[in-house]
Amino acid sequence: MTDTQTQVGVRRNRAWNSPTTILLLGVLLVPGLLGIAANSWSEPHAADFVRMAFATVIGATVAIGTVVGLWVFFLRRRSPYLFWYTLGAVFAVAMQVSFIFGAAETLLYRLALS
Repeated sequence: MTDTQTQVGVRRNRAWNSPTTILLLGVLLVPGLLGIAANSWSEPHAADFVRMAFATVIGATVAIGTVVGLWVFFLRRRSPYLFWYTLGAVFAVAMQVSFIFGAAETLLYRLALS
């Protein structure tokens, strides 16, 4: 195998393992797909409200785990961008926690109405 073939193979593997790809998958794609999968496409009932709330909580938990895991990755790597990523991670975790509380409030409200 030539040196060029080895470098191309390594670049392909790094593209899927890059922090940017992991961040996009864990914060946007997976929670979004969970929300779409748990959505009620007809008039929702009590079980649908619970399913949608659980999907919101699971998606937020995946996003928090992704952000914290990448923060540990940047911390161990001693990245020069650690300060900015820490600010972004704190903001993302706070936002996801507010989504969890919002899902709980919405679930209680909708169950009280039905």
